[in-house]
Amino acid sequence: MNGYAAMRPEELSAEDYAAWLDKFKPKKTTDDCYTPPAVYKAVLDWAATEYALQGRRVLRPFVPDGDFTALEYRAGDVVVDNPPFSMLTKIRRWYDSKGIDYLLFAPALTLFDCDAPCSIVVSESITYANSAVVNTSFITNLDDSKIRTAPALKTAIRLAVKGLEDYRKLPKYIYPANAVTAAQMGKVASVQLSIPREQVSGKLNRLDCQQAKGKKFFGGGYLLSDGAAAEVKAAEVKAAEVEAAEVEAAEVAVVWELSADERVIIEGLNSGNGGQTQSLF
Repeated sequence: MNGYAAMRPEELSAEDYAAWLDKFKPKKTTDDCYTPPAVYKAVLDWAATEYALQGRRVLRPFVPDGDFTALEYRAGDVVVDNPPFSMLTKIRRWYDSKGIDYLLFAPALTLFDCDAPCSIVVSESITYANSAVVNTSFITNLDDSKIRTAPALKTAIRLAVKGLEDYRKLPKYIYPANAVTAAQMGKVASVQLSIPREQVSGKLNRLDCQQAKGKKFFGGGYLLSDGAAAEVKAAEVKAAEVEAAEVEAAEVAVVWELSADERVIIEGLNSGNGGQTQSLF
């Protein structure tokens, strides 16, 4: 029993009372990330255009304490939803085994862990309805690429959430050009890039050189062909240019104009009589 467990709430200090109340609050996890409606609409609108979903039934099977496998799926259905992230690999494997199309939200830094048919690197920070902040990307079986970016989707989400949140910074590792992680791909998410499946290896947990040091890819990784690696490097250069342009465009200049009274002061300065001019403030 702690020091105040036996006390009545009204006998506690303000700090202890707040801590006492906090015990009864449900603890949020990334499995309880309820998507803000504006973000979901932005994602659905992009998907409808990108994958020609018009006329297809779009399902959202992930509800609290629900069973997504018990839903009645029809031919032509497509799932666009935010699943429990801890079950992401299990969910995508089940949908792939049943031939059900999907576009699912996924944590950006561990995007490659589930080895989806296609990883869409968006890497946008979303504050979900339960206040959890998650750097988010997507997985799908609707795309011919193995790894791709989606600048239009990234922009749509950014506009929907109206700004980015900072997320936990990880140790910096520099990988060979032919090795790629989801975090690395996040750096080029602002430019168009598509890497065919035949130029991407099976999922790797680590490079051989990491074995001796007990290190591994955070969130999994892939090896790329020389050609794909060169495309990623070129995309990094272009992404830096895009970011610089966005920063420049965001710097809105506020133009202040001189008033008539201020012009009078200046004319006085011009004529040498300004020293005796009374301040306007």
